[in-house]
Amino acid sequence: MRRRPGLAAVGGAAAVLILAGILWLVRGPGMGPWPGTGSDRHEAVALVNGEPLCGELLELFAAKHRALVPAGQWKAAALAAAIDWKVRQLWAKDRGLVQDASFSTLEQELREVNRARKHALAAGQPVYGPVEYDAGTYLDILAGTWQTAMLERFYYKAEYAPGRIREYYEANKEAAFTLPATVRVNAMFLPYREGQRGQEIVRLLEEAGGRLAEGERWQSVAQTYQGMEALRGLIAEERVFGEREYRENRLRPALLREIERLAAGAVSGVFEDMDGYYLLQGLSRTAGGLVSYEEAKGKIYAVLAEEDYRRDWELKRKAASVVVDEQALSRLVLP
Repeated sequence: MRRRPGLAAVGGAAAVLILAGILWLVRGPGMGPWPGTGSDRHEAVALVNGEPLCGELLELFAAKHRALVPAGQWKAAALAAAIDWKVRQLWAKDRGLVQDASFSTLEQELREVNRARKHALAAGQPVYGPVEYDAGTYLDILAGTWQTAMLERFYYKAEYAPGRIREYYEANKEAAFTLPATVRVNAMFLPYREGQRGQEIVRLLEEAGGRLAEGERWQSVAQTYQGMEALRGLIAEERVFGEREYRENRLRPALLREIERLAAGAVSGVFEDMDGYYLLQGLSRTAGGLVSYEEAKGKIYAVLAEEDYRRDWELKRKAASVVVDEQALSRLVLP
């Protein structure tokens, strides 16, 4: 970072936060449209790659970080976050996604967006989210929009040599491209509820499991036990566990453990997991295995494009020229 007479480079906690990552996309309380408290809020408090960062923008991040960061650190955190956002905006400008990086243009854009949302609502058109965006939310939306547009450009313009794609596949195939077995089961599930008698529930479900193991039809057993008051709320249904279901049930380790070892035709014991009691009957099992290289190429292409995007972003952020006018900063009364 460059130093100039009367200006001080960002250092200490602010510099650490700039390099640590984007942690500011959390909206703090009490932020209305374009808040203003200090008489010098229009004055530039920093230059980022030669472009002014005005007190008005810093105020928005100050309002967020006052509620998020310990006392004594929130001002430096707000400054770091505002600089980080400004670097991202200027990168978007370099790529043709932003025409004018001034704060007055941001204000005008927000007014136009909110006016359009009100008109759409008055015309009976669907409007998702709040009727009006506040300033902090609008900054977050812009940053997300720029990131999505950048990722798309990296994806569609990238040209990766087949050797690089193959190298990624070979290095990550066990972790990223291995599909689990697909398992079909009949499942009885009784969610936890107040006043349940656990021992009675386990006894009845074990009894149902014994009847299934002896060859009684699932439909008959399920109908019998769903009609019992002690098992009120019992769910009995066929379920399929594949890659998506394994992800969705990752917080149910007992269920996944039983699914992984349940053979076709076998009946599990009664077991509990985070949300209730289970009894399973295996129906079929299709072996998992590796996703082929040809099938994985599209996913690998997207992963490499995102890696390239994030690497370029880090380079842009670290290479940014930032100087702070401490006198102007001291004149600004932050919220």
